[in-house]
Amino acid sequence: MSGNSGNKLSVLSVWKESYELLKKKPVIAAPFLFTALFYIAGMCVVYLSPRYPLSTVFSPIVKAFWGDRFLHYPFNLILFPTLFNYSKNAIDFTFGLIMSGITISMTAQLFQSGEPSWFFGFGKSVKRYFRMLGLWVAVFVLIYAFSRTSYLLLEYVTTSVKAVVLLMFLFGVLIQALFAFGIPAVIVENRKLPQSFKRAVALFKNYPVKLLLVVLGPNLIVLPFLFVNMRGMMEKSFPEISILFVAAKIFFILLADIFYTVSVTVFFMKNKEIEGRL
Repeated sequence: MSGNSGNKLSVLSVWKESYELLKKKPVIAAPFLFTALFYIAGMCVVYLSPRYPLSTVFSPIVKAFWGDRFLHYPFNLILFPTLFNYSKNAIDFTFGLIMSGITISMTAQLFQSGEPSWFFGFGKSVKRYFRMLGLWVAVFVLIYAFSRTSYLLLEYVTTSVKAVVLLMFLFGVLIQALFAFGIPAVIVENRKLPQSFKRAVALFKNYPVKLLLVVLGPNLIVLPFLFVNMRGMMEKSFPEISILFVAAKIFFILLADIFYTVSVTVFFMKNKEIEGRL
């Protein structure tokens, strides 16, 4: 990578270089294929959860939070996307974080040595997992807290569910952008957790608009899924469409996550070129 590329740090240049890296070295996206396998496994577990032997674990939980009818067809398929989201969160903060760390490491290696190494990235991700987890939890808690309080807007400000969903989406993008450079700071620069927070916030202050756009772009891929009325869709078609919905969601989430992770890492590395730290 040329040291002059730092002088051309723009959203389009970040996206273009990210695309070229993925095209030239698709191996940097390979960790997300393993994440996809875990998503599919989670999808299968959720689908089979009303059946024995999984029902012995999941049935009491579904009864307690949603009621007995959601254990039976077709109501179990209405709940299917919601339960998948919970399984996805569990995968994201465990196996998914490590896979993201590997992709970040391999992308950074392309700037530093030109040849990405799975094992090197895996070692870094495992050793620094709890620091990455701290950043992930911070983002998750902030977004979750806002999503809970935002429902008050339905009572006092607007009756539009879509408006609230869009507001939550935009807030999520803002929080992601604010801490986007946190995990790259851990993986690439080996920063401790407090230092990675400071590094992320400081860099966000330097590039607020550019970083918001870099984060927003990939997230727009999954935005339409947030507005889907699953019950209405099932009534107009067939109950099993919820399974197709989740399968499609997995595909587009992976596309978004791959491009988000590579783009943010490219942005981070190009900024290091500007700083003269590469």
